[in-house]
Amino acid sequence: VNSGVTPPDTFKLYFLNTTTGTWDDAGRATGLLGDGITITSPGAGFTTAFYPNGAASATSICIENTNKDNDRMKITVKSATGMIQVVTGC
Repeated sequence: VNSGVTPPDTFKLYFLNTTTGTWDDAGRATGLLGDGITITSPGAGFTTAFYPNGAASATSICIENTNKDNDRMKITVKSATGMIQVVTGC
């Protein structure tokens, strides 16, 4: 979710309603990233999906803490297994 600034400063969690085939937020509020935390890639409006069979949409997400020099993390979601890997740097 992007509130008009780049990079995104908010996020929202959805689930796939398998009956209707649509994404549903179940009334969840939009979450705010903490002060100084930004998502530097893949950019505004990206989606990462996790499926009932354990698979996921492959995604690499870079997060930076602008309050501290060189404080970056890369979150990688593996498509076949849905496993998440977090490493320093980006």
